[in-house]
Amino acid sequence: MPVAEWTPLYSNYDHAIVDYIREFTYKGKPILCVFATPERAFSQAALAIKKRTGIDHDLKTIPLPIFSINRVSQIFDPTRYVRYHFNREFPISGESAFHHVERPRPEKVTYDVSLWARNLRDIDSVYGQMVRTIRADCVHLPVEHPEPFGNLYCQAILADPRNMSVLEPERDQRTLRRVFPFVIEAWICYEPTEVGRIEHIEVELWDSDDLETGTDLLDTIHIVGTEDDGEQETAVYGAAEYDLSPYGGAGYGGG
Repeated sequence: MPVAEWTPLYSNYDHAIVDYIREFTYKGKPILCVFATPERAFSQAALAIKKRTGIDHDLKTIPLPIFSINRVSQIFDPTRYVRYHFNREFPISGESAFHHVERPRPEKVTYDVSLWARNLRDIDSVYGQMVRTIRADCVHLPVEHPEPFGNLYCQAILADPRNMSVLEPERDQRTLRRVFPFVIEAWICYEPTEVGRIEHIEVELWDSDDLETGTDLLDTIHIVGTEDDGEQETAVYGAAEYDLSPYGGAGYGGG
């Protein structure tokens, strides 16, 4: 994803957890999944069913089971924090340029995945699929990030499931609710800053008695970058040139 197309914070993680939950089925058919708080889960499910089927009347019952997902918290994770930055060349809008990139900010983003079902058997059936995708309560989700990071696999840890069946929806159908909290080790990317390319460095060597002031200029070192036509890099020490190419010799370039 080019830097110019940065998405709102956490939307890439929202999509990743939704895509993961949509893998589960009930009796061989996909389970309806909505991104909504528990209070709006059934109303959003009704809207999704109307949009999918084209019906225009109110639904008295919602076919179960269904999933509802909501993001409940996001906090800074100091255990993964490292102050680090680098410069790298990568394209923006088709053109390559050097950019200053900071290491992403580590955060823990928590999602509550609610499974609404008619009976415990249906909950166990879906939960059985879920536990077979994780190892040691952990699954790695592919998440898209802006360049230069791209697609990263981020760890999602399943916390202790909660029985929330006391939160009955306001409708005449018996509903059980099981909540599966997932904590994703997320990375919040900083926007890279385009930086100029160093084409030439000049260093002066001075004689000094106190290491603070120079008395005599001994020599001037010129370090020249690689030219666009592919010419090799050279370092110029006064009138002499040193070959800086990967396979260059240690002698003078002029012989």
